Amino acid sequence: DLSLNKNDKLVLDGLNKINCANNDLYYTKLLMIEYKEHLNTILEILSYINEDVYKIIENVKYIQDNNCALGVKDLDINYLDLESLGVAKNNYSKVLKYLLDEVLHNDKLNNKKDLIRLIDKKDD
Repeated sequence: DLSLNKNDKLVLDGLNKINCANNDLYYTKLLMIEYKEHLNTILEILSYINEDVYKIIENVKYIQDNNCALGVKDLDINYLDLESLGVAKNNYSKVLKYLLDEVLHNDKLNNKKDLIRLIDKKDD
């Protein structure tokens, strides 16, 4: 009978979800967000059972080396910026989540000018 602790279960869950990441940078970022504390273990296990993991490892290295945004705190915009743009306080979280999703799809958008443009576009 195999007894798994919470960390083991998280690693196994990550292993199951890794197929979504295949060669896609966006899904690799989502994986890094969800399993950041267990990512190295997941990748190490995968390297033993699946040679295709090397593309995911390359993606992780790219994301880490380029300081890609993985959370709203990594965005080049903050609550003060949203306030100055006239965004209602009760919408801050929603707007920041929207911006993060856009930046997860395209890292080049993580600059104040493009983020403001995205907010303006969203309001249209």
